[in-house]
Amino acid sequence: MFFLPLPKGGEECAAVGVQPRGKNVMSRKKHRILYVDDEPSHLWIFQKCFEKEYDILLAEDAEKGIDLFEFHPDIAVVLADQCMPGMSGVELMSRVFAINPY
Repeated sequence: MFFLPLPKGGEECAAVGVQPRGKNVMSRKKHRILYVDDEPSHLWIFQKCFEKEYDILLAEDAEKGIDLFEFHPDIAVVLADQCMPGMSGVELMSRVFAINPY
C-alpha cells in the first residue's frame, strides 16, 4: 500500500515543492499530473500546492479522469483516491493501464 500525506497548505505547501535550479527554469516543460478525487477540497489543496512545479489536471470522478487521460497522452503521473463512488482508485488505475501500460 502507498500513502501520500497531502500538506495542509501555506508554509507546508512550500516545504513540499522541489524548487528547480538553473538558468532555464522558465523554459522547462512542466510534467503533467492527473489527480482524481471526489473531495473538492482535496483537489483544491493539491492544485494549490503543486501548480507552480507541475501542470495539474483534476477530475472529480474516475470516468472524468479516464477521459482526461485519453485526451492528454503526455500525463506523467496519475494519482487517485481509493474510495470514490462508481469506481475505486484500483479500478481506475486498471483502466488507465489498459489504455497506456507505459
